[in-house]
Amino acid sequence: MASPITNPIAKQVSNAFARQYYYLWENSPDQVYRFYKDCSKLIRPEDNGTMSTTTTIEKIKDKLLALRRLCTWRSLHLVTVDEHSCITGGVFVVATGYTTEKDGQKKKFIQKFFLAPQAEGGYFLESDMVEPE
Repeated sequence: MASPITNPIAKQVSNAFARQYYYLWENSPDQVYRFYKDCSKLIRPEDNGTMSTTTTIEKIKDKLLALRRLCTWRSLHLVTVDEHSCITGGVFVVATGYTTEKDGQKKKFIQKFFLAPQAEGGYFLESDMVEPE
């Protein structure tokens, strides 16, 4: 069976994105919204088991800050960052990791992103989904 072809640009983009995103999430959560645009979708599990979708930059910013205030962890650990380049020029990114809670317990997470290319260069976060564990 042939080995999958790795796109080095997609790998660079996904690794750079993940480093920046999670650094800001831990250290400057009020700046994370800058990865998004009004057309972006922020998808998160709700307490009732459903998934909610948030759009527009202001609502995404508010949702991210509310989620960050609810965080009960003391540290976040990124374990893997995998990527797949798309024919549209975007990059699909899957990040896995865990948080260490204040009581020492570890909680796993899986987060999926689609980075869409921008006409002026670079990427923006078109879709961001956290799956419940």
